[in-house]
Amino acid sequence: MTALPKTADGNSKLSYVRLGYPNLFAARPNMNNTKNQYDAQLYIDATSPQKAAIDAEIKAVATEKWKEKAQAVLDSIEGNTNKICWVDGKRKNMAGYWCLATKRDEKDGAPAVVDRDHSPANPHYLTLKDGRPYAGCYVNATVKIWAWDNANGKGISCTLVGVQFHSDGDAFSATPQASADGFESLAEGADAGALV
Repeated sequence: MTALPKTADGNSKLSYVRLGYPNLFAARPNMNNTKNQYDAQLYIDATSPQKAAIDAEIKAVATEKWKEKAQAVLDSIEGNTNKICWVDGKRKNMAGYWCLATKRDEKDGAPAVVDRDHSPANPHYLTLKDGRPYAGCYVNATVKIWAWDNANGKGISCTLVGVQFHSDGDAFSATPQASADGFESLAEGADAGALV
């Protein structure tokens, strides 16, 4: 794969990628608290042809924006998560993957979130109550990678357009399941006040 496949409206298509930190149904304040956004991280296997295709697309949008200075700009922002949406997954405790950080402004509406059996003739949109997609599952996604140059400097960002649940994966979670195991009754006896 030398280029990412495109949708009819020119967005890029990613297939079978891991979903991380999804915030797809309710916008939240961004890091600077300047606007509300939807966001998600897409983890692409470092050996996947899609990784090379994203590299190529980033180089293409940079070249379109900065012409012969493109490589110098890319070198200057490499690894800076405030300036580029594409970083080595080792920075996110995901060795062996690359991470594409995607965002979408609340003013542009929520990203489309659909199930496996979605089609234009038979739409199956998902909601938060469906419990999917979730962090760690596999999804297909549509995105738009673009270059910017403003008062904050230069950078490459990725807008999230839509997500399709593909299949289950090991959920990413640092929160253990709720459990009463390990507790004993302290109703009466010598141990009742031992922990106070």
